[in-house]
Amino acid sequence: MPKPLSRLLVVTDDKRWLKPTCSGLLAASKALDNPLGIVFLPVGSAQVALDLVVSDGDIQALLIDCLLYTSPSPRDS
Repeated sequence: MPKPLSRLLVVTDDKRWLKPTCSGLLAASKALDNPLGIVFLPVGSAQVALDLVVSDGDIQALLIDCLLYTSPSPRDS
């Protein structure tokens, strides 16, 4: 039986935080027992996250930044 694949989207517009956080989560999921095949995908916008949810049946959860789109200036500077 093939190992299941469970994708978790990490959604934020804070690019400085997104990539290192997903890298750390992916490293942990590879180092630990991961029977559900959990992988973390960085997503930079709510629209992209919605598109992925519609098109990808392996997405199991979304982790959404509570400050998504609330900052008056872009947080990637």
